[in-house]
Amino acid sequence: MRKNRRTDAVVFSLFLAVTPVLLMPQVSAEEQDRGEAAAETTENGDQAPSRHSVSSGLNSRELARDKPDQALWLETGDSGQVLVLFEAEQGAKAQGAVLILGDEGQSADVQLLGSLRPGLAERGWAAMTVGLPELPPALAQARRIREQQRLGNARTRGPEADSERLADSPQPSDASVMIDVMSSSEQEQLQDAYARRVQAQLTAALGELQELGYRRIVVAGIGRGAGPVSELVISSQADIAALIWIAPRLDPPGARSVLEALSGAGSLPVLDIASNRSPRAPVRERQALARRQGVQGYAQQVVAVPASPVARNGSQVANRLDGWLRDRQ
Repeated sequence: MRKNRRTDAVVFSLFLAVTPVLLMPQVSAEEQDRGEAAAETTENGDQAPSRHSVSSGLNSRELARDKPDQALWLETGDSGQVLVLFEAEQGAKAQGAVLILGDEGQSADVQLLGSLRPGLAERGWAAMTVGLPELPPALAQARRIREQQRLGNARTRGPEADSERLADSPQPSDASVMIDVMSSSEQEQLQDAYARRVQAQLTAALGELQELGYRRIVVAGIGRGAGPVSELVISSQADIAALIWIAPRLDPPGARSVLEALSGAGSLPVLDIASNRSPRAPVRERQALARRQGVQGYAQQVVAVPASPVARNGSQVANRLDGWLRDRQ
């Protein structure tokens, strides 16, 4: 039986000051992407949660029932079991296997994962998809505050500084947010517990692919999944063939630390598939950071997909992955 528990050990008390809502004359690219994501459905008819909804989990039990031929329950030790979906390659010759972690709060079959898995299988790649649990509410709120603070600091540097980032990014509200902030040690403990849970799931999935006999294994992360798969590559003793980010959502400090660590990975191929609808400044910053840090195998491709890719982008992204990986055989 699946153990579907969320880490809610820390209680956050919030007081939100009420402020007027300002109606904008145009809809941002990010809002358009959210609308597209909400409208898309996966093959089994599941609809992505709206940005106003609160997810109660990754619906793993229901997903296993709907996909019995692809569902695998893997043991992760103290973190219990994790559901992964596996689709074997089509054709006589296997190119290898791709382990893909979804964006935060997405199950193993939602949106891009649901179409990318069969898309890769059609091109000769075995594909295993893993859902990424949502952050505990306390950590999610702390992250939102940090992001608002970064945007506010950028505005104080003058109209010319970070102008493109500010134009492409939502501005923080002037509403004051009063919270009972947990201590830094409590935040670290909660973050460490979450990170260990995700890494245990990824390690179990990687081990399963090795048990199945795949020797060329590529790991990929969508959105916020880019960070955890990078940590897997950095910390794992396994021989991972390549690392792929798909529309990554890495904050500047996170991108910097990951690229610094990857600089010691030699010529490991790293593909950064950036959305042409994401803010331009972070995309260029990742490329510049990789160059400065000496990440030899780093390559970036800007692709016409939403900032949060949806199911219909599966074939397009699968083509990019397949072509890039075949060039490195």
